[in-house]
Amino acid sequence: VFATCEIVLAEYLVTGIERYHSTTSGVDTLFFEER
Repeated sequence: VFATCEIVLAEYLVTGIERYHSTTSGVDTLFFEER
């Protein structure tokens, strides 16, 4: 059960970070990906 919650939490954090970067500044995301 703990592992499942951990996976869900990790996915939530990743999606949240990606959404934050895409909404605030797409240029920074592209620059970071190119590196």
